[in-house]
Amino acid sequence: MNEKGITAIGRQLPLARNLKKISINNDKETLQQANFTTFIEGIIDSNVTELQLCDNGIPDLEAAEIGRLLAQSKLESLSLDGNGLGVWAARAISDYLSQPGARLQTLKLSRNRLISNDESTK
Repeated sequence: MNEKGITAIGRQLPLARNLKKISINNDKETLQQANFTTFIEGIIDSNVTELQLCDNGIPDLEAAEIGRLLAQSKLESLSLDGNGLGVWAARAISDYLSQPGARLQTLKLSRNRLISNDESTK
């Protein structure tokens, strides 16, 4: 799948009222450079409660956008394992988790870089 594919799916998600789970994994070759904004906007307007985007090499900027938009979604489970996410993405997601209306019940972030070099020595 490439950026056009992820964008096309995002546009159609609000129409798929019975869809609850999306899993797009192991597509680092094409999704590493993708812009996820339209896809995440589609998640917001859908009934999707579980999203798996593992081992795709999602950049911190896109993961931060995912974290920022979580507050508007119905997501209860998010898995971003193995994307190499850094501190910036972790902060965006933690900002969402600290909000009173946060719905997320399961968050998977294994195999990422969630600690900065400065913080790893403390």
